[in-house]
Amino acid sequence: MKSALTRLGWIPLLACSVALGQNTPPAATAPQAGPPVEDFKPSALNQQGKQYPQVNSERRVRARLVAPQATNVLLDIGGQRYPMTKGEDNAWVGVSNPQDEGFHYYQS
Repeated sequence: MKSALTRLGWIPLLACSVALGQNTPPAATAPQAGPPVEDFKPSALNQQGKQYPQVNSERRVRARLVAPQATNVLLDIGGQRYPMTKGEDNAWVGVSNPQDEGFHYYQS
């Protein structure tokens, strides 16, 4: 019984050590599908008054994030990562490849 409890005690410790070992920044995993059609409009599912994320006629998503101190930002939609570009206003903007219709979680 005591050895079983000891083994169970190691599981969280081992899980933490695996997570801490991943110190390399994630790379962009999704190649861009050429330049997007510039007819982006705010998504109908946005919070009231919010301009981003935007979706175009190709179902590509444009997201914007203000992060003046950041040196590299990626847009993550469903596990696919897309590079974001920093503008003169210190806002990062990124565009995804075409997405399936529906609700998607995203993060930057």
